[in-house]
Amino acid sequence: MTAAPEGVDPIPTIDTPVALRDYGPEDAGGCLSLFDSNTPPFFLPYERPQFTEFLSGNPKDFLVLATATVDLLACGGLARGRVEGRVDLCWGMVLRNCHRQGFGRQLLRARIAQALADPAIRVVHLNTSKYSAGFFEREGFVVDSVELDGYGPGLDRYELHRDLHPGGSDTVMEAAW
Repeated sequence: MTAAPEGVDPIPTIDTPVALRDYGPEDAGGCLSLFDSNTPPFFLPYERPQFTEFLSGNPKDFLVLATATVDLLACGGLARGRVEGRVDLCWGMVLRNCHRQGFGRQLLRARIAQALADPAIRVVHLNTSKYSAGFFEREGFVVDSVELDGYGPGLDRYELHRDLHPGGSDTVMEAAW
């Protein structure tokens, strides 16, 4: 872990032991703290009530990543059933001061593994901002469209997808694990 001033929890790094688990109602406050740490630029304030409502529904297929020193480090899930053969990544985020430490990649790969466990799922889809699109492209996603100011002034909306099981397997995931 990175050294921190006395009395302040150290900033986790990729070497920090983490636990990935299913979301529970007791995680709502921690998830909202993750959201707040990323607002702005990754989220806009008007999205917080939507996220709060989503969490109040005790979502299934929603994961949290935690360490011993940070209540919640990341969260994100899958939304099923919107389009046959497709899952949508939803509400993925990492604590702002822990970006670029590998935690988002770990969470993304866990969600893709969830999707791969269902042979009926052929595509993973998501929408995200210009700030995160490059991350997903590096993980094998393809940009389908860009809507300028799609989330609000200065915050473009990117639609991306990633095919699963190309050639009978998910080669990007095999190389990543």
